[in-house]
Amino acid sequence: AISNKDQHSISYTLSRAQTVVIGRSTESPIDFVVTDTVAGSQSNSDTQSVQSTISRFACRIMCQRTPPYTARIYAAGFDSSKNIFLGVETETQELVDGSLIDLCGATLLWRTAEGLSHTPTLKHLEALRQEINAARPQCPVGFNTLAFPSMRRKDTPDEKQPWVYLQCGHVHGYHNWGNHREEREGREGRLRECPMCRAKGPYVPLWLGCEAGFYVDAAPPTHTFNPCGHVCSEKTAAFWSQIPLPHGTHTFHTACPFCAQQLSGEQGYIRLIFQGPLD
Repeated sequence: AISNKDQHSISYTLSRAQTVVIGRSTESPIDFVVTDTVAGSQSNSDTQSVQSTISRFACRIMCQRTPPYTARIYAAGFDSSKNIFLGVETETQELVDGSLIDLCGATLLWRTAEGLSHTPTLKHLEALRQEINAARPQCPVGFNTLAFPSMRRKDTPDEKQPWVYLQCGHVHGYHNWGNHREEREGREGRLRECPMCRAKGPYVPLWLGCEAGFYVDAAPPTHTFNPCGHVCSEKTAAFWSQIPLPHGTHTFHTACPFCAQQLSGEQGYIRLIFQGPLD
């Protein structure tokens, strides 16, 4: 099955010494169940899949090889008392652009080629980063020029890193002076007073969201998620602030798509207020 170029196959590694290879014809639909120990394959939905007796969760994937080339993914729990998968045969959800797939602990985002054509490429995101930096935004207090770091740097903010007060959106450079007495611990962490408007709120570094597939348009990054500081376009921020994502097994909450941190604040995101160079 592996060496025959005219026959498709699906392989699963069960251990270092055991691999299952299932040969497939090129005409029949691909329909198989993946669990945390065993995968079973079948030619159509009327035949019985191989099922694990100890798995708690399963993912069933069905891909049609003839037009319109639809793909369906089903996730379900496993009832060990009845030795059956729950929901696999009863749920039918055809994937469309933007579909979210809950795999009981991991949430996948399905994007089509047409949907991705409206999103920025990594090259375009880099051009947007350079465009922002070319405008030479400045800290309104220290008057030093700010610059978004390379998207490859995601760990420690550098000295030119822009920071934002999440209560008001004023962008500053990092400063550690003046308002220590005004700092206090709040529900969202350490709160600081903005020198521009006196609003008190979290004070965090800004990072340009670098996963192009999470964007819904290619507009400039003008907004940031609260409280993580990931920057993206307004439509992208508004879209994800409306989407409840699975959290654990019983609850949902909105989250930043770039870091999965739960959103907070009235909207979950804010508009950034930059100050341009004085010259």
